Amino acid sequence: MSLICSHPVPTAVRMLGANETSATLIGRGGAASRRMRRAISSAWSKRPSLRRRSHSSGSSSSSSSSSRTSSVSSGAGVADGQGRYHGDDVSMALSQLRSKAEHTHGEETDLDFDLSDARTIVLNDECMVEMIFSSLDTPSLAKAARVCRRWAYARWECLNLRNCRHIPWKALQQVLAVHRPKMILMSRARVEEGLLAEVLIAAKSAQALELRGCGLSSRSVEHLALGFLALHNRVLRLDLSGNKLRGDAATALAEGLRQNTSLLELNLSSCRLTPASTAVLLEALVDHPRINKLKVCHNGLCSPMVARALSSLLTENESLAHLDMSGMYFEHGMDISNVSDAIAANTTLETLVLSEMGLLRTFLAALADGLKRNTGIKYLFLESNGLTSEAGGVICDILKSNTTLLSLSLRDNFLQYVGAVCVAQALQNNTTLLHLDLATNQISHQALHTITEAFRFKPPRGLISLDLSFNHFGSMGAVCLSRWLSKSEHRMCALKVVDCFVKGDGLATLLSTLRTSRSLAILDISHNTFDPAAATELVEFIKHNRSVTHLCTHANAMAQPEPHKCLSSQAIFESLGDNRVLRLLTLAEHMLDGDHAALAAHPACTIRHAA
Repeated sequence: MSLICSHPVPTAVRMLGANETSATLIGRGGAASRRMRRAISSAWSKRPSLRRRSHSSGSSSSSSSSSRTSSVSSGAGVADGQGRYHGDDVSMALSQLRSKAEHTHGEETDLDFDLSDARTIVLNDECMVEMIFSSLDTPSLAKAARVCRRWAYARWECLNLRNCRHIPWKALQQVLAVHRPKMILMSRARVEEGLLAEVLIAAKSAQALELRGCGLSSRSVEHLALGFLALHNRVLRLDLSGNKLRGDAATALAEGLRQNTSLLELNLSSCRLTPASTAVLLEALVDHPRINKLKVCHNGLCSPMVARALSSLLTENESLAHLDMSGMYFEHGMDISNVSDAIAANTTLETLVLSEMGLLRTFLAALADGLKRNTGIKYLFLESNGLTSEAGGVICDILKSNTTLLSLSLRDNFLQYVGAVCVAQALQNNTTLLHLDLATNQISHQALHTITEAFRFKPPRGLISLDLSFNHFGSMGAVCLSRWLSKSEHRMCALKVVDCFVKGDGLATLLSTLRTSRSLAILDISHNTFDPAAATELVEFIKHNRSVTHLCTHANAMAQPEPHKCLSSQAIFESLGDNRVLRLLTLAEHMLDGDHAALAAHPACTIRHAA
């Protein structure tokens, strides 16, 4: 069971203090009086009954409201198909029950209000919460309902108090002591000074603790580190991102990490760490036996002190597999050869994220020397580093020498013609790289022509996923892609050409070429420009292609004002009848003509309409 209070609902914790169901409560609203809290706690433990109903996807709001009222009156239930109970549904049911209880003059009766099968209750409005409280606050209803003691033995998986500003801490301690949730999520919640320590004592069985953006004080961090991390070796995931961890707070956390032996994931992103604090925390993890995932991104300057601690961590720690250093800028002119040597010697690291670091050519060259010799890294991210065409040669050397890299992301750089061509030439001799992301690199149709012509004669033997989104190569670039994909053997499984200024003729050519593809599974051509010819080709593609499972065509503008709606709903529906592979189709609603309600009822394919 999970308890979720997305906004301040002090009564929610107390209300479910004796709940046995596998339900989730999502509360939004304000505080209630002590009398209301007693009433909600009493009435909830008396276990009324709500049966489920399924929502019709095409019904209007008025018909939905009337059907909801009738279903509650007849005892048909108010849950949707996933067992999710909404605040208005519950309040309406409680109003019906109050009337029924008043008509029975408080005599014992069977009330048709059962939440034993509930999984989610959504109280999404402060007024709705007050309405529910007032509905329960009747002596007749409390007397008519029956008590169910078994609810006191429930065990919750997750306690979610995100965004809560007024948490009833004493009641929360009791809940934690009884239900022992494995996950406690308190991101952006208001954590009162001195109370976190008491809560953590009661939460000693928690395996995941999320305190992102809670504004923790140094004292709270000290209690967390020395009273929870150091003493309770059960926690596996800890998220402290968005908190200010400096000076004494970082020192206390480092000491707690040294004594902890269970932690697998640690997130210290955007904690405004000083270089000294960052170095202390990295050194504390050098001998940690289980740490697997570490995020220290967006914490300012990566000084020589931090570089030394980082090299020690990479050289001596034998469990770290994921390291995210995004947004950590190297100090200008510093020597990072020790970091490069540590990367080369490391054999456990699989994912390395070095995005938004402003890597100059000298730093990239130094890191490349270590990456060429590394035999463990499989996923490398160099996004948003301002890499220019000169960096293409360095990346080419990495791809030629490294034989373990599976995915390389160069998104949001400035490789342009020379850099993109260098990367493509390296791919011709690389047999291990599977995914390449070149989105937003100012790649023109001339660069794409050079690349695809080289691929036609010597295709990349490993590449199966290519992202060329946000490179404005237009229809001429799409035609170059079509020539390569039609006249050479390829294993392409995913192709993304989002917002590339491709017009109708280019889209029609690309769709016609890929119609007979046997390997392509994901095709994204959204945010381009359709015309009637491209729309006709799209229908043929859906009808004849036997490999694509995800097709995205939304947000495509029209090439001409008339006709505005060039896509036939009936033609798409008929083409889907011949396609047994497609599972997700995203269409631009403004392109569809006539009534397209039949598309939503297609049994095998999920169809989403986007503006």
